[in-house]
Amino acid sequence: MATEMQISEHPGIREALQKDVIGVAVLFEGVLESDTDKKAVLALREEDAHSFLNLIQMVCTVLRSCVTPLTWRYQVLDKGLLGNQDLSRRARRLLVRLSEASEIIPQSVSIQGFTLLEKDPVAGGAFADIHRALYQGKVVALKHLRARKDQDPQKIRRVNYVI
Repeated sequence: MATEMQISEHPGIREALQKDVIGVAVLFEGVLESDTDKKAVLALREEDAHSFLNLIQMVCTVLRSCVTPLTWRYQVLDKGLLGNQDLSRRARRLLVRLSEASEIIPQSVSIQGFTLLEKDPVAGGAFADIHRALYQGKVVALKHLRARKDQDPQKIRRVNYVI
């Protein structure tokens, strides 16, 4: 919304967003510390699971990159969030477990902004088709996972995480 209103570079907006991200990260760390909260997260399904998967990815990405003003970096460091390998490992583990439980593939393993160059795949296997596609101006091989109702979901999940 701030971008649409052309105020995204306003210092007040940036500061408010940074505080929100810190707040979300602190709350998320609390979820990782609580077995009860983790069980509740793993019980999420459909859109709720999808939204929480996106939240996990956002928190991990923001904390990993932390390309924000120095004052915010200190605030995050003071909270013990930035560079915490254990926190990052537990967040990734929760992401995988929620993905498995909800049978939703995280967006981090999918790609958008491509154009298929041909309707039919150039190759395929038991779980995926390979297409020629255009991505960021380059011709690439695009692996499109497919699932059939008669396939074992455990096998499909294993393949998805090997990629």
